[in-house]
Amino acid sequence: MKLLPFPHPDLHPLARLRAWHRILLGAAAGGLAVAFFPASGWEARALGGWLVGALVYLGVAWWGVGRLDAAQTRRRASSFDPGASALYALLVATAFVSLGGVLLVTDAARSLSGLARWGHIALALAALSATWLLIQTVFALRYARRYYAGDAGGLQFPGNAAPSYLDFAYFAAVIGMTSQVSDVAVASAAMRRLTLAHGLVAFGFNLLVLALTLNLVASAL
Repeated sequence: MKLLPFPHPDLHPLARLRAWHRILLGAAAGGLAVAFFPASGWEARALGGWLVGALVYLGVAWWGVGRLDAAQTRRRASSFDPGASALYALLVATAFVSLGGVLLVTDAARSLSGLARWGHIALALAALSATWLLIQTVFALRYARRYYAGDAGGLQFPGNAAPSYLDFAYFAAVIGMTSQVSDVAVASAAMRRLTLAHGLVAFGFNLLVLALTLNLVASAL
């Protein structure tokens, strides 16, 4: 029963999915994309599968939770989601591994010309963007879980209104872009540790993205 969708019939059906449901949907879509992706090289097909899987995960996640209000966010985020922490850690690790695919596709683009070359470069840029969004989504979901599960709190949003998933997405995006907090105060040790981990991940990922982007520009010239 713990692996069935959340028993909250008032929530959107996609919002009732657990972490492993979303990952399975993304993995299935990515696997199909690898088989049918319109590219000749295995590097591009593999990265195309990752891109499709990440987009499906993002679409399923935010189409479900992005429309929830604060009360619905509390109800969903405080529900027990077995294995979610390990699955989210696996997603972040896989996101970093996918950067190797971006590098391989970029190197393959050097030997191509015309539309094939620009297609590889566009694929690499799209994969970088989707991976960045995926990491911020993972941490936004973790912030919501940490805020509402157990002792509620740990973040102080302006206006002191109860936050929804979109508020946590805002906080995660700010950390992801700047590796620092802005107008949201971190008020608990547990949330500070999670924010520190997010900031370190974001800083390392952004450095790698900068290096890969420079490599992409060099390939395009």
